[in-house]
Amino acid sequence: MIKSLVSFLFLLNACASENSAVKENRVNVETAFFEDINLFALEGVRKISLEQPLYPYVQIANINDTARSIIYHASGEVSYRRDYTKEKNYWSSSFSSNGDTCLITTYEYVTSNMIMTFHYCSNDNIKNAVLADVIILEGSTETFYDMGNEPDFKPDINAIDLVRKKSKSIFVKEITITNGILTIHERTINGREKKIDEQITRYKIGNHSYFWWRYFGWTLKK
Repeated sequence: MIKSLVSFLFLLNACASENSAVKENRVNVETAFFEDINLFALEGVRKISLEQPLYPYVQIANINDTARSIIYHASGEVSYRRDYTKEKNYWSSSFSSNGDTCLITTYEYVTSNMIMTFHYCSNDNIKNAVLADVIILEGSTETFYDMGNEPDFKPDINAIDLVRKKSKSIFVKEITITNGILTIHERTINGREKKIDEQITRYKIGNHSYFWWRYFGWTLKK
């Protein structure tokens, strides 16, 4: 269940063309373009010139010390934007996407070694948004917690223990990149910590990062 939901969310975020993302910057801010990104630092990797843009690429605007805008340009037609605000020792962002059966609202918290993402679902039959899942990326381990549409759960960067306690099942990815090959070792665990599924997949991503693959991996030729 969680695996299919997560795959859907990634596909949704990757393929959705958001009109707000293609708007020109209308304020005088420091803007640069990069081949890749380090999301733990919200900083670009390998700066490029846009005289002849080569898709995909990342645009980062440092608006001020507490505001940063990142636009992911997948192609000339597909791009999408994430706006971050500095909150003490972490950055936060929120945005919404239209799913097949509900409106998905995402809350994301970023530190120097962790990214914590909450996905909420709401529609005409769900008056108050319910928590569908939580994704935590720490170092090279990404853990998906199936929350089973948990009601009355507020997004909070300090809620890790409560997320683990209330989760219905867990989906773990161990991530390694060697010689341009991204290897993802996946395993699914039920509420009793019993391994019930395991698989290994590999992708040729060259000198790109896992962050790049999360947003642009779907653009790779099969």
